[in-house]
Amino acid sequence: MPRYFFDVEDGVRTVDEVGTELEGPQAAALEAIKTMLEIGRFEAVIKNERRLNVLVRNEQGSPIYRTEMLIGAIWFIDEGHGAGSNL
Repeated sequence: MPRYFFDVEDGVRTVDEVGTELEGPQAAALEAIKTMLEIGRFEAVIKNERRLNVLVRNEQGSPIYRTEMLIGAIWFIDEGHGAGSNL
């Protein structure tokens, strides 16, 4: 099975040096989307806006797929802590 590498950029680029063996490009694309959504689900409540990218590279290091998501969140109370919060 071919190995694919998933580089994540969310303000800082993290290069995947290990990679994951998958059946092919379609499986790699699905894995990229899953990775992006997993990271993104935690970022929306922490940051007001965040852009996430996952770049998939093949074994030769060539890009084959990229997915991007913009996450936006707005607090309607004081930074999400609420009145009387100890956070």
